[in-house]
Amino acid sequence: MSFKNISVKLFTFLILLLPLASFGNFSSERTDVHIATTHIPDSGGEFYVVVTFKPKNGWHLYWENPGDSGMPPKVNFTLPGASDTASLLGYPAPKLLMTPPLTSFIYDESFSLVYQLNLRSTINPEDISVDINWLSCKKAACAPETVTMTLKDAEVLPTKTVQSIVDALPQLLFKGQAYQKNNELVLRFPAQTGVLKSVYFFSKNKHQIEYDAKQILNQINTGDLQNSYTELKVKSLQKIDHINGYLTVKNADENTTYIIDHPIVDAPYSPTSQNIIFVLLLALISGLLLNLMPCVFPVLSLKVLSLMNYAPTRASTLRHGLSYTAGIFVSFMALFIGISLLKNAGISVGWGFQLQSPVMLCLLIAIFFLLALNLLGSFEFKSFSPSYKFQKRDQSKASSSFFNGILTTIVATPCTAPFMGTAIAVGLSQSYLKSFGVFSMLSLGLSLPFLLLAIWPKYLKYLPKPGPWMVKFKELLSFPMLAACLWLFWVLESLNPLLLFPVIMALTSLWVLARLYSADQNKVSFHVFIALSWMALYNYSYKTPMLTTIFYGLLLISILYISNKVIESFKIYSIQFIKKICFELLIAFGLSFTVLPLMNEFSTEHNIENPEPFSKELMQAALQANRPVFINYTARWCITCQVNKSSVLESDTIKKLFKKHDVLYLEADWTNYSATITKSLQEHKRESIPLYVIRKPGQEEPIILPELLSENSIINAFK
Repeated sequence: MSFKNISVKLFTFLILLLPLASFGNFSSERTDVHIATTHIPDSGGEFYVVVTFKPKNGWHLYWENPGDSGMPPKVNFTLPGASDTASLLGYPAPKLLMTPPLTSFIYDESFSLVYQLNLRSTINPEDISVDINWLSCKKAACAPETVTMTLKDAEVLPTKTVQSIVDALPQLLFKGQAYQKNNELVLRFPAQTGVLKSVYFFSKNKHQIEYDAKQILNQINTGDLQNSYTELKVKSLQKIDHINGYLTVKNADENTTYIIDHPIVDAPYSPTSQNIIFVLLLALISGLLLNLMPCVFPVLSLKVLSLMNYAPTRASTLRHGLSYTAGIFVSFMALFIGISLLKNAGISVGWGFQLQSPVMLCLLIAIFFLLALNLLGSFEFKSFSPSYKFQKRDQSKASSSFFNGILTTIVATPCTAPFMGTAIAVGLSQSYLKSFGVFSMLSLGLSLPFLLLAIWPKYLKYLPKPGPWMVKFKELLSFPMLAACLWLFWVLESLNPLLLFPVIMALTSLWVLARLYSADQNKVSFHVFIALSWMALYNYSYKTPMLTTIFYGLLLISILYISNKVIESFKIYSIQFIKKICFELLIAFGLSFTVLPLMNEFSTEHNIENPEPFSKELMQAALQANRPVFINYTARWCITCQVNKSSVLESDTIKKLFKKHDVLYLEADWTNYSATITKSLQEHKRESIPLYVIRKPGQEEPIILPELLSENSIINAFK
């Protein structure tokens, strides 16, 4: 081959390469650079420019913050107009390179920088030049490089292709927060699914953190994914007001990088070994105070009376005390596990959630009503009588005390004792071990009075001697139970008013059957009637097609059964007894249709200055208008809430105080389940009510008032 032919072919090859060089490409032995753009409008407007770097042969470039050494790429546009702009949309996620004593944040693979250009004048692509400067490094060697191109050289890409590059950039993590504790920066973000391999924070700001210090990962499992979180502790070099950077999370399936852009907030409350002891003590005291609640005290009193009246052996007493404690403990654990399972299923609930269910309310009404009838002597259940266990059965069998413990927990659920809110908030937000401790102490506190008497029965001698007074005392204990029934009726009326009439009819039927049952002790028929009543109530509430046929069939059986009992009563009982039942039945109906309307009237007449329903928008609007806000997290089923409302919030002193300070009074009614109110409670680190919050204009932190309100506590908060 002649030299001439070689020259011609070489010239032809170089000519073919010219379009590649002019098509937005630059190549060196270290890095390739390529620019591309979306369609450029002739008359100006918005479009995108993509600058792609491709390091070669072990060389690397640097991130926005290069770390201890290096320099990030710089891209400068020469734009035709003074008002024309070019904005970088973000850096892709970098990699960590540690070459002691230096730590750097690098790119060792192809990456792209996307710029958004907004031009307001007629465009000639040749007038827009792009100056690109970067530093390529490999081990100890570094070489600065530069190139200048024009948009005329750029490849035109579809907008969809550019958008895919933009979508791959890290996204802002909205739910995270950052706080500084001693010399540590702590990043807290939602728990991740799957197994975490590593988490690393790349700070955009120099000299805020130690790059070479180990970043400590801590996964906090509170028992439900929604409230669980992950913490990353980073050693800080100075006091930080705002943190900005990338958080790269690596798990078994993928790597995800988030933008962290948060102000530094106060460190959240986290129980230390000393604090958790204090919380456990609060839980114990709360459990003790639950015994004084009107729902619980009668049940506890009956248990104590059984010990006084029948004086079993010390060993038997101890067995009953331990069984009673076990029943309470199992019930509390069941409640805790139930709440945890619901939260894991994505259902946000808190303490008292069961009272937001009409079916559960109906069940509680029936239990309280039957207990009240039993205390009044309308009937006597041998199977539930405390004395029967001691008199008729082997004393080693303490199952009655176990179920009495369960009953005590059930009747205690409508109540929230002082300090209980704090204890439950910790119990539902910490690890399983701490939560177990809190609920264990609550159950121990509730069972402690009876347990202590069971351990040391000699102290029973300090109580009054058994006698006729015990019958009167039992009748007296029925009044708190009846009051609880009326109160639960009031709660039910707000949840489902249509249930009031069938529930009243069902309870009246139970009462009539209880009176008849007390004479013939036909236990089986009584239990059958209870089952029929609740089947009827369930069908009336939900009208499920599957139950319709069953309902009418059972209703027919019920009518036949009642008719049979009435006929038998004329044969067995005196006319006087039948008259007595009819008279008492009229009284029951009279109370049912007069007391409930009066209670509803009372609840609407005495509300404090027409509180507004809770709304974050109303709260923010009031604060912006320089008005303080008082938020009452309440519910009809919360006894403590109602006591605080009637004794403090509806007092003339507080009404005048609110009027004087132009307070916006918001009522967060949790009687019916509300996701908004539940979330708001959790923002205040609470899982139960009552909760009273004061927000003042210009004040970031809310004022949390005690669960047992007093006029002075509110007055002092507004000073």
